[in-house]
Amino acid sequence: MESFFRIVGQNLQPGVERRARNARLLILEAAAEMHVTDRDTGKQYYLDMTPELKADLAAYHGGHCEHSSSEVRQRRDGEGAMHFYCQCLTCGKSIGSALRKVPELASSPPWQDDLENTFHRARGDEYSDLIQKHVRIQKNDEEGFRREYDRYLDSPEWREKRTRVLKRANGFAKDA
Repeated sequence: MESFFRIVGQNLQPGVERRARNARLLILEAAAEMHVTDRDTGKQYYLDMTPELKADLAAYHGGHCEHSSSEVRQRRDGEGAMHFYCQCLTCGKSIGSALRKVPELASSPPWQDDLENTFHRARGDEYSDLIQKHVRIQKNDEEGFRREYDRYLDSPEWREKRTRVLKRANGFAKDA
């Protein structure tokens, strides 16, 4: 996802940077077009905000983790004290507040910091793939239009129309 949008010149903590980037993406998605990088060519591309793209983005943003599977984990705070939390095994986030310390929780597995980063990296890849899918669709549509237009320019109808217009304008194109 960073290849598409980058918050330049800011050294933010990972969670803060992700929230800032997501807020920026939502603002950009409200626009008529998005300035993205075509991963196939590495070139900049203006992606039109089509109804299909809007629907895919809405589905993407609606696909947040539902925390359907969790486990009690132990985690140390900044001062080294041990606390127990339920951690979502899908997205890695803490579900609810700290649990009351009871002896049975002492055997809980340690908190997995990498779960959240892995989840967000996968979501970023999913977003990049979604954007690239629409870049390819729109490029193909443009190429199809261009082929059709070129065929029209090679047609007898166009040659006849061009001849009539140039004759009427005494051999000069009006806007030339």
